[in-house]
Amino acid sequence: MNLEQILETSPELKSGYEKFENWRNNRIGKRRISAELWELAEVLGRKYGACKTAFVLRLNAGMLLKRIKACNLPIKKEVKLPTFTEIKLPSSLMPEYNLEFEKNNTKVTLHTKNTSLLELGQFLNSIWSSP
Repeated sequence: MNLEQILETSPELKSGYEKFENWRNNRIGKRRISAELWELAEVLGRKYGACKTAFVLRLNAGMLLKRIKACNLPIKKEVKLPTFTEIKLPSSLMPEYNLEFEKNNTKVTLHTKNTSLLELGQFLNSIWSSP
């Protein structure tokens, strides 16, 4: 995600970005970041994550993370979504299958009802893999 996309989707980060840019454009010399701005960065860092906040506000991520940890307040952890979710269908929604296959000059006709594709696949695999 680039800076523009982040600012479009996060009004709080956009507000923080504007405050930091205003401070950068109006500061005299090499003035330090005020306590008020650091506090804002810490709050945003806890809510949106230190790395994302540091990127948006153009701060050192390590410094921001140290300041957040020093406050002893919880830090947002990224939630990992499952890569696979199994959905179990009620048996009334499972289809019927009529299969015919031949192996070693032997024909087999199979009729199943309320059998999942996984079970059917395991069954067929066991038949095909046997000598």
